[in-house]
Amino acid sequence: MTLKGKVDEDGNPLRVYIPDYIPSGGAATDFHHKMINEKSTGVKYEFLQTRAKITDEQKKYLKNTIDKFLNTYKVEPPLKGVNVCTIGQGCLGVAIVSKDTRTLSIDSKCFKENGTELFNKSVKDGWLAKTDKDIITSVLTHELGHTITSQVKNEAFWNKIKNIKTEYVQNIKENDIKNKDFISNYARKNIDEFVAESFAQATLLKNPSKYAKMVLDEVNAYFKLSSKENKLKDLKTSYPLNTQEIVNCISDIESLKEGLKILNNLKEELGL
Repeated sequence: MTLKGKVDEDGNPLRVYIPDYIPSGGAATDFHHKMINEKSTGVKYEFLQTRAKITDEQKKYLKNTIDKFLNTYKVEPPLKGVNVCTIGQGCLGVAIVSKDTRTLSIDSKCFKENGTELFNKSVKDGWLAKTDKDIITSVLTHELGHTITSQVKNEAFWNKIKNIKTEYVQNIKENDIKNKDFISNYARKNIDEFVAESFAQATLLKNPSKYAKMVLDEVNAYFKLSSKENKLKDLKTSYPLNTQEIVNCISDIESLKEGLKILNNLKEELGL
């Protein structure tokens, strides 16, 4: 969608993508639009922000899950925040993607019994993907799937995903819940929901649809961090350097190399 009156530094309309994780019978509300205006235009806020009451244990679980995710996948632009709040009627989660940031929100009902009942019914009806995990993990993983891929410009990746989705739609009928390769009816909504539903099922279900596994394989191939990238990420986190400090380090290393070269030449002249 395009936000009225919102433009980037080049004067172009600011485009924000909103994948809604909505259970069967649910509907989005104007809260999304209000939240976008507040949160997707570069406003800085805490990484994990809770506007709803959840336990310390739940906060710790969310943070650990997100940290593990960010140490596994490349997210560009980076994930700036995760909100636990009241989103709106029937909506369990929402991912917001703009030019410079990615954020996601989990509805407070995911932490309550009525949310669990709503989620389980939606899975049973075939609307949402089946997983082996609870509602919090399932919704969070679905939205994290959006943060990896939504609006990422990678033609090769999207061509492969489109081919997988085409094959899925051709071979798996809507509401074909008993089919072992069924993902969900929500996965048929669009290409982004197909990726997010597949990602959640393939990550969280012991025996997922073969199509979900195919999507996960492509996500891993294009966006999973290598061990080298992870080590570099850890190094940057442990030893944050600004640009000038990096330049100084490089200069010191070059000076050291030059000094070693002079020393070796001197040793040769002295016959040492």
